[in-house]
Amino acid sequence: VISHESLAGFVKITRTRPLVIKLHGDARLEPKNTELETKELAETVREVLKTLLCETGLIFIGYGGNDVSIAEILNELPSNALPWGIYWVGSHVPDGNMGGWLEERNAVWVNQNDFDELMLLVLNEFGLRHPGKDRFDKLMDTYFETFKELKGRVETRLKKEEVRLLREALERAVQEFGSWWAVELEAEKYEKENPEKADIIYQEGIKKFSDNAALLGDYAVFLKNIRKDYDKAEEYYRKSLEIDPHGANNLGNYALFLHEIRKKYDKAEEYYRKSLEIDPHGANHLGNYALFLRNIRKDYDKAEEYYRKSLEIDPHGAIHLGNYACLLLSRGNKEGFLLAEKAIELARKDLSEPLHKSLLLECLFYQYAHSTDEHLQKRSLKEIKILLKEGTTSPGWNLSDNVKRATQDGHPHPDFLDKLARVISEEIDIQKLDNFNPWQDA
Repeated sequence: VISHESLAGFVKITRTRPLVIKLHGDARLEPKNTELETKELAETVREVLKTLLCETGLIFIGYGGNDVSIAEILNELPSNALPWGIYWVGSHVPDGNMGGWLEERNAVWVNQNDFDELMLLVLNEFGLRHPGKDRFDKLMDTYFETFKELKGRVETRLKKEEVRLLREALERAVQEFGSWWAVELEAEKYEKENPEKADIIYQEGIKKFSDNAALLGDYAVFLKNIRKDYDKAEEYYRKSLEIDPHGANNLGNYALFLHEIRKKYDKAEEYYRKSLEIDPHGANHLGNYALFLRNIRKDYDKAEEYYRKSLEIDPHGAIHLGNYACLLLSRGNKEGFLLAEKAIELARKDLSEPLHKSLLLECLFYQYAHSTDEHLQKRSLKEIKILLKEGTTSPGWNLSDNVKRATQDGHPHPDFLDKLARVISEEIDIQKLDNFNPWQDA
């Protein structure tokens, strides 16, 4: 690893060892990344790159193609350089000097913009192994959590030919997992359709990995969300935190449990804060804390701040998109419509996810309550009626702020809107809507 450009002259190029070269400045102490800083490249680095690129191929991944100095070097290469080909991996080919050079050299464009999915294919194609857990326990926990998120994302894709390779790579990668991860992934397969079997898998796994805080914490979440065994869930939350008091994910999940189930709000906030102090980039816990600030503390400005932080990290977090839309629209901010539309789109992609039907119902309500577009109102109400008739609700979800704002803004059916909100939150029976004209016409 050559971390400073001034050391590039000492590079020894081989075919058997990977080589990492920092092209601009020092990777640790003096990184250069502005347009002005990357306009020129040290002469020693230029010569090393020319030598290296004359006998190899070139793959661009995660590169914007904006460095003038790199484009200059590439244009100076002889026509017989890069004998193993040129590949540009990204959602589009760049314009300017770089784009012109790629076209001139007949580069292959690989239309792939998700780095994790690309690495999954590489893992499978080259027969790579997962990193060794015994050396990197904390790193591996993060690796596994990322893998789980990637697994969920791939599994929700429509079964099109272009994702077939991803699915095959995913299946093989899952089969090769060892240790407690195998328990987690196996249990996860049965959580929705056969929770009894999932429970047995968790229990057998915990006998074998009784000191693994992550597995204990995930079992606690399963007990809370699927089994509704709250006392046992709390027992396992506590066990996981006794083993690892600084596990940000378990701290955040326990905070949500104290918030939603135990109603111990001061204690919940204490755990939310602990979790976010340890990991300030946990998008899910940021979003959950935002919900807490809105519903419990009524600190709407602070709630907005935390929703923004959450969505900056994970712009596709459907639940938090919908919750933020709820807050914005209840405060008269029309930007909430865009968030609601995005949440609806994401929810529709995976209605098998336990919370997504409720999320869809909530966001359709926001459209019906706050939109002045009669066509959108009618369309939203029609779908709301279908979902409610199917049995979809959002128990305990407080829509009163949205009803109040919509009424102030002149909603044509305020009494019906109030009743509809209370049906959605399971405060009253759906039959209470039968005498309202909008419901009859939907």
